[in-house]
Amino acid sequence: MKVNAEYGYLIKALREYPFDKQVKDILHNLRYPVPKGGIDPNWWISPQNLQKDPKVLTDMIKIETNSKLIKYRHYHQAISEMIDETDPIHWKIIKVVYIHNECNVTEALKRYGFVEKTQGYKNIVRPFFENLEWKLDEIIARETFPQLFDVKKRKSDRN
Repeated sequence: MKVNAEYGYLIKALREYPFDKQVKDILHNLRYPVPKGGIDPNWWISPQNLQKDPKVLTDMIKIETNSKLIKYRHYHQAISEMIDETDPIHWKIIKVVYIHNECNVTEALKRYGFVEKTQGYKNIVRPFFENLEWKLDEIIARETFPQLFDVKKRKSDRN
């Protein structure tokens, strides 16, 4: 399967990284929502027994539970860790080919001193995206099931 087809969502995330614009837009929409139908004609009517939470609290809850922000946080953490762990030359190849679209894999490999396209895919491109995908899954699992990772950590600390 082609890398673009298999890891298209990761390539899209790499191109958007570090997600500043997307996060800013989401936060703006959460803080200043616009009703879908325009102005509500009954905006001045409020229920008698309505208990209002403080606006700061409701905004914090909206921000913490927003699924898009959570997704961007996971992607940001996984990509940051991968950039730190990846060999600088390999990262340059990934960046030139998949983020900036300057050239194809063969040209990028030649530019940075590698010869074979097959070996480049096998040793650089595929492992990068496989590790990024694995790291993203691990981050999501660690956040979703923290008790499982705490048990594993305690067991490894005993040994």
